[in-house]
Amino acid sequence: MNSNLGLFNFEGKNIRIFGTPARPLWIAVDTCTALGIKNYRDAVLNLDEDEKDTVFIPDSLGRMRKVLAVTEAGLYALISQSHKAEAKQFKRWINHEILPSVRETGGYSRSEDQNDLMSQLNSIQQQNQQMMTALIASYQQQSVELQRQVSEVQELTKKLHAIDPIREEKLPSIKKLSPPTVEASALSTRAKINRLVREYAVANGLSYREVWRHLYAEFRDRYHVDLRVRARNKKNSKPLDICEDLGLIEQLYAIASEVLLLTSTGELLPMYAQS
Repeated sequence: MNSNLGLFNFEGKNIRIFGTPARPLWIAVDTCTALGIKNYRDAVLNLDEDEKDTVFIPDSLGRMRKVLAVTEAGLYALISQSHKAEAKQFKRWINHEILPSVRETGGYSRSEDQNDLMSQLNSIQQQNQQMMTALIASYQQQSVELQRQVSEVQELTKKLHAIDPIREEKLPSIKKLSPPTVEASALSTRAKINRLVREYAVANGLSYREVWRHLYAEFRDRYHVDLRVRARNKKNSKPLDICEDLGLIEQLYAIASEVLLLTSTGELLPMYAQS
């Protein structure tokens, strides 16, 4: 079986070698070109039968094609036909460098090829180092992010532990609240607001007036309507009356439900800072 033993360059001319280390075959067209022999077919035709052969090599499309080749004896015969001054140098190169390499290693490797290989290996090593550096940087970044999340969880845990005593303190006040005598669905919106204000005030130890003041202030900030001022300007009217007249009683109830409603755990939502 003929295998590719290598490729070497003689004065800019590539010469392919096939066959086996014991019987290398030199592609005739490559050899004749390097030796300055113009008609390689005629040159091969004049060789003895044991000095020439054929090999199958793939073309650019991957198809196998049959080409002429010469044996070692045929190679020397072609060298003798060459009129180039470099033929002697070519023969010496063959005898002292190419053939010993083929027979010793099973192929021919130029120093340029070895340099290219080393360059490729160095490039691969550099790429691997860059990838390793990037992986380490990514791991460090993930580690920092994980530590930040752990710190946030620890901080939230501390806050929850700080809330527990407050909740325990408020629970007795919440338990003292009398259950509603009327179902919430049967109460008017105005009555619902009154109940929310009353329960919030009792649970937090605040006066009704203070809770109403904060509730009306929140309504004023959201809807730009000062119910207390309008009630003072209209005799015998209360802020809730004004709110009902304006058709905004449901909006006031929504605000009261948001800022005054007790949570299911008994924990009170934060009251606005007193002014």
